[in-house]
Amino acid sequence: FLQLIYSSYKKQYMAGPNVLFYYYVSGLSFIIFLGIFLLSPLISKVMSSKYKHLPVKDQINWDTRIGSNIHAVVAATISLYAFFFDKATLMDHFCTDSVVVRSGISITFGYILADFFIILWYYRCFQDIFMIIHHIMALLAYVFVMIYGCLLFFANIRQIAELSTPFVNQRWFYDITGQARSSKQFIRNGLLMILAFFLGRIIFIPYFMCTGFTKCLKAELSYY
Repeated sequence: FLQLIYSSYKKQYMAGPNVLFYYYVSGLSFIIFLGIFLLSPLISKVMSSKYKHLPVKDQINWDTRIGSNIHAVVAATISLYAFFFDKATLMDHFCTDSVVVRSGISITFGYILADFFIILWYYRCFQDIFMIIHHIMALLAYVFVMIYGCLLFFANIRQIAELSTPFVNQRWFYDITGQARSSKQFIRNGLLMILAFFLGRIIFIPYFMCTGFTKCLKAELSYY
């Protein structure tokens, strides 16, 4: 399986786009994040003495957030690299094909698919139809980016939003383990969460709008 991914990766760079590569990446991502969820109870019991005393619902929530943190770090790292350094991403905001961005999206697709299966399997614990709708909509959006390479630049900006996810999850971990909200750790995490939310989400709104408007205007003017 890994050999198939490597050979597809070589073809991707040497012979242009090959959608099979992204299928392999998303498949491997699905397996890895499902494995992380299954291994999380063993690791969490060692790392936190409070984990085993939590209700089953909170333990499952805990386990999903471990994978969420790992995915957030990977996705944010890839998207930031693509935004600042990947020539294919920066070349054209509308019509471009970036291996880096599509690989990152493929990883996210596999992660969301794994999380979706977990939610369905443990639906009695979550009992939230909106979570299912959210995951279905996300999968539909990402599959167009992964397979067809639609609007990669803007999809990559969405990926940068994962910067705030680890701090949101850490806030939940502090709450569930009884950490006082007035403690230095809780306050420090809250400030970092606000900063990451601003840098990863808010600051890109005017940039996103200005970039899109400018490109559309140039396209219109060039047409006439």
